[in-house]
Amino acid sequence: MAEPDGSARLRRLMDRYVDGDTEALIGPEASGHATALLSATAPPVPYRTLSAEGLAGVRLDEPVLDAFHLLARFHAYRSQEYAGRGPEAPLAVDAAQASAVLFALVHRVRPGSVPPRLRGSVSELAGDLADLWRSYAVLLCGQGRAHGDAGLEDRGIAWLRGLAGHLPPGDPQRSDALVGLSGALYSRYQHRGNRADLDEAVETGLRGAEGRPPLDTGRGTALINVSLALRTRFEHFGLPADIHWAVDTGRRALAAYPADAADRPLVLGTLGATVRVLNEHTGNPAELTEAVSLLRRAVATIPGGHPFLATHRNNLGCALVRQYECGPRDGPLLDEAIEHLRRGAAQPHPRRGAYLANLGSALYRRWTDDPRPRAADLRESARVLAEAYLALGPHDPDRHTIGLLLGEVRRALRRAEE
Repeated sequence: MAEPDGSARLRRLMDRYVDGDTEALIGPEASGHATALLSATAPPVPYRTLSAEGLAGVRLDEPVLDAFHLLARFHAYRSQEYAGRGPEAPLAVDAAQASAVLFALVHRVRPGSVPPRLRGSVSELAGDLADLWRSYAVLLCGQGRAHGDAGLEDRGIAWLRGLAGHLPPGDPQRSDALVGLSGALYSRYQHRGNRADLDEAVETGLRGAEGRPPLDTGRGTALINVSLALRTRFEHFGLPADIHWAVDTGRRALAAYPADAADRPLVLGTLGATVRVLNEHTGNPAELTEAVSLLRRAVATIPGGHPFLATHRNNLGCALVRQYECGPRDGPLLDEAIEHLRRGAAQPHPRRGAYLANLGSALYRRWTDDPRPRAADLRESARVLAEAYLALGPHDPDRHTIGLLLGEVRRALRRAEE
């Protein structure tokens, strides 16, 4: 087998990085070459050997191992570069995980080619075949989704589905594969919109939680994925039972996390956002109070710079705006909401356009309601709404609404300046 397409191009970019070009591995050119190489070397799903024992029979040709080694180095260099880039530092974690998985696959056949300082951790990952291939499948899904390679994402989902279907019932690795499959299907639904993916995400997540002890982070992960999928299904298809089910499942997910679990703050925030959606459906003020409380606790305990902090700040800001609108129009409450929305929109995030739109709307609300309106609010509202409009894709369902609001704000700004 010849060297896979893309290896030489990626190697040249890595040489430029080593020679001092710190941008060589960061831009879309490098991402494109790395994704293409990962796609070209992804082995087909060996359905007949996807048992715990049969996985040992999955063979990787030498050119594939060379490509995996190259990609592992690429992601290691990228992790190093991201770590020193402030707002992009959280991306270093994903790159380091990708590097570890690929080095572990190489370690299975050529342990001597793994850097000595990594051999201990990589050897541990390489020793559990089912977990290693599950991690590889999750990597395929994530890289395919991030860089627009639908075939690569589909290959990752096929691996997860194969693992979940062929590992024996009761095997913890089967449960992990089901949880990974649930998350991957939900993510695919988000950008492709196939209702079957959303329904399967709910079903596989529930199966992934079965048999796990009540206090178990794996059970919590499975249930919070299900809660999120149910909330989305309610928002997109309107079945009231789904939002009640989503809140109940989210509460069970939170109960599965020990008080000191690292991901517990993220679950608090996800549950808080779900309770806020329930409040929008029922109008029950107690639910809104609970949502704000959960989101405050989440934002207070998620580490600064965490990639999901922007999401939970945005959700807290939106909950506070709703609390302002449903109450006596307390100005400091709206001020607090705007501060959270502003800080959430300042972080890099795939949904930053939507977060900017929420900030622009809240600023316009403050300008409209304030007895002594501040012109700066109106100007900032127009600026961030224009940025939000450009950030959202042409087919985003919120783009039209933002365009209408932007026109209204600009007319108000012209009148204020006359």
